[in-house]
Amino acid sequence: AESRGLCVARTRDETIRETYGKPNLVITLPWSAPEILRLERHTEKSDIYSLGITYWELAARNRPYENHANDNIRASVLAGNRLPMPENTPANFRVVINKCWAQEPQDRPSSSEIIQMVEKCMQIQGNLFSMFWWDVGGTYHEPQSPELNPVRVIPRPKAEPLKSSSQVKLKTTTKSGIPQ
Repeated sequence: AESRGLCVARTRDETIRETYGKPNLVITLPWSAPEILRLERHTEKSDIYSLGITYWELAARNRPYENHANDNIRASVLAGNRLPMPENTPANFRVVINKCWAQEPQDRPSSSEIIQMVEKCMQIQGNLFSMFWWDVGGTYHEPQSPELNPVRVIPRPKAEPLKSSSQVKLKTTTKSGIPQ
């Protein structure tokens, strides 16, 4: 899935997040979809679930399931329980997060549907990332660390129509790399 111009960068001292291991299976448990925990097939929809957890991280400004035991996380996810939504999360973005972490893969949106939903959030909310710094009362809060400052969202460029193969001029080169 393409990010379509949305990007957040954050560095951390840690290089490996907490993992959960069983024979022949190592996963990042807090981001793992229920079907992965049931040892079922991984699909794009499994990644969509993980994206929902990542969106929750942005909204909460916290790591998911921090200080929870692995067995409790696994049992909670398999039971259909989800992390509590941060109070200041805009309603339209709550919808995106909730759809991403639906219990059953077929109930989750595709990556192209997520792009449309996020773009709609941006139309309603403005800068996608700035929405995380306003509380319910309308008070702006500076991010707690400099690398989390809201970023300017660069609009996606308009796609140019594809050219037919007869319209494309190929450059050929000799073996030595000289254009012909």
